[in-house]
Amino acid sequence: MSKKVIFLFVITTFCLSCATFHDIDMYRSKGDSISTMYNHGWENVYDVMKIVLNNDEDFSIYFEKMNCTLEYVKGEKRIWVKMDGLCMGAGIYFIPLSDSKTKVEVVRSRFIKIFFSDKEIEQIFKKSMDILNTNTMGSWC
Repeated sequence: MSKKVIFLFVITTFCLSCATFHDIDMYRSKGDSISTMYNHGWENVYDVMKIVLNNDEDFSIYFEKMNCTLEYVKGEKRIWVKMDGLCMGAGIYFIPLSDSKTKVEVVRSRFIKIFFSDKEIEQIFKKSMDILNTNTMGSWC
């Protein structure tokens, strides 16, 4: 009997902490995001952020420890952070405001907020901005 109760508790906890694409979009619509602005076109910002997320040792190790995978959906101007391939951990949205101005929003699920802090998101923003402003993408590829 106690094994069944523990099993049900674990499954319930997992399901409650699991977010879907819809949940991430709902959090975003409620303004539950961290954002920044870039004075660059969205495609350049997207490409640089992809380079930072894939090649920066700190983030690679972090995502590996968290058992996260990154799904790049450039056509939708998004990057999804998936937890164990089952749940959505976060969404990174690229909003073109003009040909040379882009807003980037990071929206996290309730569960990943514990592990993916504001400081880490700000580091991603800063590293991306540094590359864009120095135009040194080639050194990261």
